[in-house]
Amino acid sequence: MGKFKLLLLSVLSGLLMGVAWPESGSFTLLIFVAFVPLLLLEDEISTNTDNYSKWHLFLYTYLAFLIFNTYTTWWIWFSSEAGMVMAEVLYSLFMTIIFMWFSTAKKYLGNKRGYIALLVFWIGFEWLHYNWEFSHPWNTLGNVFANKVTWIQWYEYTGVLGGTLWVLLINIMLFRFYIAYIQHKESLKSNLLLLLVTVLFLVLPMYWSYATYNNYVEEKNPIEVVVIQPNIDPYKDKFGRMTE
Repeated sequence: MGKFKLLLLSVLSGLLMGVAWPESGSFTLLIFVAFVPLLLLEDEISTNTDNYSKWHLFLYTYLAFLIFNTYTTWWIWFSSEAGMVMAEVLYSLFMTIIFMWFSTAKKYLGNKRGYIALLVFWIGFEWLHYNWEFSHPWNTLGNVFANKVTWIQWYEYTGVLGGTLWVLLINIMLFRFYIAYIQHKESLKSNLLLLLVTVLFLVLPMYWSYATYNNYVEEKNPIEVVVIQPNIDPYKDKFGRMTE
């Protein structure tokens, strides 16, 4: 696989993640394949060390996440130009570092433990991202379902990080199926179990959530909640830049 194809995989992954985000409309399902090109890219570079180094993986991965973050949070520019640049540069860097850790873990621990490490590293990073000074949690992967509340009623138990686990797990399983069946030409029969499990992991949470949503019955004696939104211009007044 040449460098141009690796570049295409990088760009494709970033665009798929961006297009899947809620503000883009009805393309949410694309998030379940958005990491597959990036995983293919990592697999190619890590198995072809004669032609590629870790720096190639870093640069291609960084490009993918930079496209994703810019696509989804470009609007920060209207509040703070420097803040937007810093958010895109740093958050893309954090994501890239996590992916590099995963690649290193896969190299030394093997494929299965490596992909488990990806789940642990990424979810750990997102948890940390909710609890430190650089918090910018809008691009937490589980937030991709913000407009699909009928899919994620089980967030009641797992929180948004359960959605992140769901997204990454489906991507890894589809990637492994692609590698085994398409690239290595293994028989479809030997991979049917993996395909079946992948479909079940995708469909069953949606089905349970949809059934829960449609069978919900409002409890008696409900609590009335009032939300007050202050009438403050977020671009001029909120942070002290008062105008006359």
